[in-house]
Amino acid sequence: MNTSAQRCPGLHSECIIRAVIDDLRIASAWLAATGSDHGLPVEQIMRLDQCLDEALANVIAHGGPAAREHEVSLVFVTRSEGCRGEASVTVIDSGFAFDPLSVRPKPRPANLYDAEPGGLGLTMMRNFADTLEYGRHADRNHLTFKVCWDEPARGKPD
Repeated sequence: MNTSAQRCPGLHSECIIRAVIDDLRIASAWLAATGSDHGLPVEQIMRLDQCLDEALANVIAHGGPAAREHEVSLVFVTRSEGCRGEASVTVIDSGFAFDPLSVRPKPRPANLYDAEPGGLGLTMMRNFADTLEYGRHADRNHLTFKVCWDEPARGKPD
């Protein structure tokens, strides 16, 4: 990949999938290829993939009939400013309105006996993503997760 293309602001890619388990592999493969094509470090692609997998699993499991009847759009955007890289994925679905940012993190249980199932996916997304954003537009959920990293210094001119 040519370095100047990697440094252009606003590079993006889109993918359309169905809200079905089989399409999780398609989404993950698309993200891996797109991230690599845009020069993302492998660790950042893996962080985005963890969030993507959780977001899509939630759409499939909890989005309701509208989520399964309509396509799910995935939008990948990457930017680079100075020595800072940034990439985001937005999942756009027609499921029930759900703002994950409104859910308070569960307190950590004191022991296994006190642990309750569920709610760990959002905690995981909060840990992997540097930023989470949510909006509801035209009866569709827009969940964006973003990762940031410091890019290695380029060679200095003599």
